[in-house]
Amino acid sequence: MADAPFMTTKGKIEALYLAAVSRKPTDRELVRLTRYVDEGGAAGDAKAAGLERRRKEALADVFWALLNSAEFYLNH
Repeated sequence: MADAPFMTTKGKIEALYLAAVSRKPTDRELVRLTRYVDEGGAAGDAKAAGLERRRKEALADVFWALLNSAEFYLNH
């Protein structure tokens, strides 16, 4: 899904939420996570060459966070 050219960052995050916890993210979650992914994760000052790779890694971070959340654990 990280390589899906037809999905925006918001769409990708919504798809991850639906797959993991069966709901869409709240507006607050969506804004925060979209910014995190678009900025390349926790890397901070990113160089343009590696930005796309870091965005994919940041999207994977979001998915892992969802899979390790109490909401996922208690619902599954």
